[in-house]
Amino acid sequence: MCSSDLLTILPGNVSASTELVGFPRTVDHIVDGSGLSGGQHNNGANNVSWLSGGNCCGSTIDPNPWVEFDLGAVYTINSFHVWNYNEAAGGGLHTRGVRDVTIHYGTTAALGSTVPGITQFAQADGLNTYPGEDFSGFAPFSAQFIRFEIASGINVGNWGDTNTFYGLSEVQFDGTVSGLAVSPNNFVTSASQGRSEEHTSELQSQAYLVCRLLLEKKKKHS
Repeated sequence: MCSSDLLTILPGNVSASTELVGFPRTVDHIVDGSGLSGGQHNNGANNVSWLSGGNCCGSTIDPNPWVEFDLGAVYTINSFHVWNYNEAAGGGLHTRGVRDVTIHYGTTAALGSTVPGITQFAQADGLNTYPGEDFSGFAPFSAQFIRFEIASGINVGNWGDTNTFYGLSEVQFDGTVSGLAVSPNNFVTSASQGRSEEHTSELQSQAYLVCRLLLEKKKKHS
């Protein structure tokens, strides 16, 4: 089986329902690695996190908060990692982090499917060494577009922030290229090796051919 790779999401390929006006807490910050060091996220806010509109600071409450990622191509997603909103300044502002959530996905922007079993993100700890939360217990799925549909309301969509903000610090997806068109002619078949028909079928399975192609490509560039 091919190993998963950390997927790069380009700035501009992540969008949100709203952003806090007048503060550098735009949604691009949740895919650019800002605030991360050695897998731990700091407890800052400006330039390292996303925060929605809310009942404060010249903003308005977001009635239907969401964040959507465009991976740029179709990948098989094997796991992902979420660093929830982790602002420590002022005390307790990490309660702005996302709580109840539904994760939609699809190979097109129409989405159409939901990841079962994931309904909530844990609250961040507010420390400068926040490790985040890993999600890997689901069946792998193919997607180019992934949307976090956030529930609305205090102690529902967030962890108790009374100004009804919703925020995230960083999100990373691990996956492999999905749906490659691969010709069996590129590989030595088990028939030519005198192996059994059963093994021939195994070797020519799509997953095996994709992995072989990726490994050969890696060898040529190493």
